[in-house]
Amino acid sequence: MGPPGLMGPPGLPGPPGYPGMKGDKGDKGESKISKKKRRRQQQYGTMDDAGYSLPGPPGPPGLPGNDGPPGQKGDRGTDGFKGDRGSRGEKGSFGPMGLPGPVGEPGPTGTDGPPGLPGQAGPVGPMGQKGERGDLGPVGMSGPKGAKGDRGDRGRRGRHGAPGEDGRDGMPGLDAPCPVGPDGLPVPGCGWARREKEKKELEELERMLKEGGGGEE
Repeated sequence: MGPPGLMGPPGLPGPPGYPGMKGDKGDKGESKISKKKRRRQQQYGTMDDAGYSLPGPPGPPGLPGNDGPPGQKGDRGTDGFKGDRGSRGEKGSFGPMGLPGPVGEPGPTGTDGPPGLPGQAGPVGPMGQKGERGDLGPVGMSGPKGAKGDRGDRGRRGRHGAPGEDGRDGMPGLDAPCPVGPDGLPVPGCGWARREKEKKELEELERMLKEGGGGEE
């Protein structure tokens, strides 16, 4: 707590006070005639021969007059002298918070403090630009077997394979290529069924040849 501040300027005059106590009885005043005689005596001296009489002894004091109206408010007085320093008063209560003061001058640079603790990981930054192509790395370990791929395009036709083994003996055939109906003509559909059978046998033979020698050039 700082020392007491300077004494402030005097305050404005207060309101008029209450009427005072009744004073003592004053001396008897002079009448107008007595005042004229006294002025003449001071100017011309005592003139007993001229018919002027000397003033008599003062009479008893007259009664005090009534209190007059209060006077007008006076002008402000001059500032008084600074008084002596008073004794230290008791500690007062905290006042309201004052306004912020002006910005102070920058202080000297302090010494480096000890290293702080590692901070938390920040958010992931934006993706950087693509860098230059690096050198070829070493061959890595073989990865796991991948899933079966799509079927490839059909390859070229392979070479003819070796003749196969003889097939089983078929059923005994008829005298005619196709059975004959009551009208003496072949049964309808006999020739068609035979051609379909021969076609299926040919396709089966081609399939067997592909499976046996499809990988050869």
